[in-house]
Parts: sequence; structure tokens; C-alpha cells
Amino acid sequence: ARPFLKQKLWKKIVSCKILAQADVLDFFGEEGKTLRAIADRIDNENATTSEARAARMYWPLLFDEDFRRDRVSGGRNHCLNYGYAIMRAAIARALTGAGMHPAFGVQHQNQYNAFCFADDLMEPCRPFVDFAVRHLDLEAVSYGDELVLEQEDYFGGHSCTYDIKKDKKTIPVDLGFIVFNELT
Repeated sequence: ARPFLKQKLWKKIVSCKILAQADVLDFFGEEGKTLRAIADRIDNENATTSEARAARMYWPLLFDEDFRRDRVSGGRNHCLNYGYAIMRAAIARALTGAGMHPAFGVQHQNQYNAFCFADDLMEPCRPFVDFAVRHLDLEAVSYGDELVLEQEDYFGGHSCTYDIKKDKKTIPVDLGFIVFNELT
């Protein structure tokens, strides 16, 4: 695509991501207003810097002041990485199913990455994973070295459906994690 078209598409992708992050913060009682202001001021030239500025505000509000997004750190970062990997695979599958190639990205470009376009398209969806991890973080209980994520006292009590209200529409979002251990 032409450079101007790529800039315009990336601006829209980043704007949607930041607005979704603001909605997540609002859901958890944090103030998303500042992120909305950042999204409103994005132009074709500063989309990436606006995304970084929003992230510096978003992560401490979503989790806590000490949280840092890091691929190799444990805990919440592992949960985020797991959710993003599932999302990336689903988007790459949808792209190839629609006859598109997931490697040719708008902003993400790397000769060793076969999913650049999928990475671009998942950006506005990342806050759904963030939402799930924050929710599970509120419900998690430590038991020795294990983290127990069952919310209710029945099998599958770690999964649930939330109704997210957006623009006068209600969207049901299913949340849950697959449990792996030696017995199952």
C-alpha cells in the first residue's frame, strides 16, 4: 500500500486500540478520559508515539504503579502473552480464510515475522485480553506456588460471560482460561 494509506490505516488502528483501553479502564472504575483525549489528537504522523504515551498511562492504571509490560516477566505478563497468542492465531486464521496473507503488515514489518498483518489487526483487540487478565487478577488466590483461578465452587467456575455495553449495544464476551496440570 502507499505510505499515506498505511499511515492513515495505522492511525485508525491505534485510535481504536486506545479507545478500547479507555473503555477497559472505565469498566474497572479508572478514568479513561485522558486516553480518549490522546486518541482524539492522533494524526497520521504521530500514531506510534501516541500509542506509547497511552500505554505509559494505561498499564499502571489497569494493574498498579509497579507493573511493567515485559515479555519475559511472569504473573500477569504470562497471562497477557497467552491471551495475545490465542488472539493472534485466530486473526491469522481469519485472514488466510478470507484469502489474505497475514505477513504483509501495515505497521509491523519484519522479515522473520510471518504474521505482521495479523499483529496489526489484533492491536485494537488487545484490550479484550487485558480485560480478562485484570478480571482474573481480581479473582485469583495464591495457594503455595500455584495460582487458583476458579471463581465459583464448581467445575468451570473460572469462566463467565460479561455483557459489555458500547454505543448503546450489548456485546457478550466470554472469559476463561484453560487449565493444564498433570491430572487433566
